[in-house]
Amino acid sequence: MKLQTKTSLAAVAGTVLLLAATTASFLFAMGRHYLTELNRYHAVIIREWSVQCDKALARKDPAELDRSLEWMMRDAFFQRIELLGPDGNVLRSRVRSGDRSESLPGETGGRARGAGEIRSPVALPKGGVGTLAASYRPDLSEMVWQMLRGSIAGPLLAIQAFIVVLVLALSFLVRRIVIRPVKELASAFSRVGEGKLDTRVEVRSSDELGMLQRDFNKMTLKLGEVERLKEEFLAKITHDLRSPLSAISGYIEIVQSGWKGPVTEGQKECLDVATSSVAYLAELINNILDVTKLEAGRMEFERGRLELAPLIEAVVRLLRVKAQEYKVRLSFEPAGEPPEVEADEEALRRVLINFVSNALKFTPEGGSVVVRTRREDGRAVVSVSDTGIGIPADKLDRMFTKFSQIRGKIQAPRAVHGTGLGLVVCKEVVEAHGGKVWVESEEGKGSTFSFSLPVASAEVSAPTPSPAEPPAAA
Repeated sequence: MKLQTKTSLAAVAGTVLLLAATTASFLFAMGRHYLTELNRYHAVIIREWSVQCDKALARKDPAELDRSLEWMMRDAFFQRIELLGPDGNVLRSRVRSGDRSESLPGETGGRARGAGEIRSPVALPKGGVGTLAASYRPDLSEMVWQMLRGSIAGPLLAIQAFIVVLVLALSFLVRRIVIRPVKELASAFSRVGEGKLDTRVEVRSSDELGMLQRDFNKMTLKLGEVERLKEEFLAKITHDLRSPLSAISGYIEIVQSGWKGPVTEGQKECLDVATSSVAYLAELINNILDVTKLEAGRMEFERGRLELAPLIEAVVRLLRVKAQEYKVRLSFEPAGEPPEVEADEEALRRVLINFVSNALKFTPEGGSVVVRTRREDGRAVVSVSDTGIGIPADKLDRMFTKFSQIRGKIQAPRAVHGTGLGLVVCKEVVEAHGGKVWVESEEGKGSTFSFSLPVASAEVSAPTPSPAEPPAAA
């Protein structure tokens, strides 16, 4: 929004500057043109005035000559009008003093031609040839500019104001008709990219943009149907696979127990492989089903006030046997009293087991895995740090996506099997509780997987006191 406002203001400012520059150039050109035409006009007029002077001189009437010169001085552009003799001496002259013209006595001697002066020959009584010279006022340019500003600048400013208003109106219309719908459409595409397939945009027109909006709504509707069918398929297939998988697992246990007959060492090895495969398949099915439920918002949580310390200690005790098998040190180091949270205990236990199990799998012998807790900005933060192989930088942003697994250049310390869905389930569980997950890692030095949850409210409802029992009868 701020960027659009700045862009609009910049466009208006640019338009105003362009109009101002255009107006100045136009006025300058008009001024020069006006001065040129004024000079041509006065060249014609001065020739006509010289004819009037010829007649007055021919009748030897000084009064008529003075009246002619006075009449010439009515032209407001002239400062001085002079009648010069053959040798350039001044015979008669009129000069403007303020707003009035005054007669000057005749001058003798030569006279140089002044700047801004127009001349025309005049026949003198004794056969000589004189000169009628008209000199422009020194402030002629200023007069012209004032005239142009009064007659042209006003309308130009009005036109400029109209253009600025028109630009603003067009900018508003373009923003409303084009930019805003395009931004809404771009935002809708982003939401669809985040998995919000119920996103729709309002169709405001029947033009190409409106057609694009309608096609977008059709696309999201179709994607929603495909997603719904996929979820239904996954939910059904995973649910239907559980029953035969349970039967397979049960019969393998029966055979392993020897109830159906003795089992040789070779057969036992085969049954162990089958048991491991069944467990892997069961984990895959459970994760797929859980991810489907979580993404669809159908996973139900039984939330309650939960102390983190006992839960983390229980998970550490549960996985310490696996840590000893891997020869990895596993510990819990709380920073102060671990805060309480509002969460589903079993769901949170699953997140902790997943984080700690992954850390143990990728930590070589002699390494360590540490679970830490802290309070930060009203949130409880739990982190699981290891000294394992780390995660390549180009894979960090994909750790919480479906079926993502590490396939780096560093060799894992032991054979690792996984579905690539465990971290996705953890992310969905934590976010469903109003928290977030993240990972920090340096390849070859270790990783830290963390999640945060809102701290439980400090207000604890006091237990309702039971009514006092009446005293026993004597």
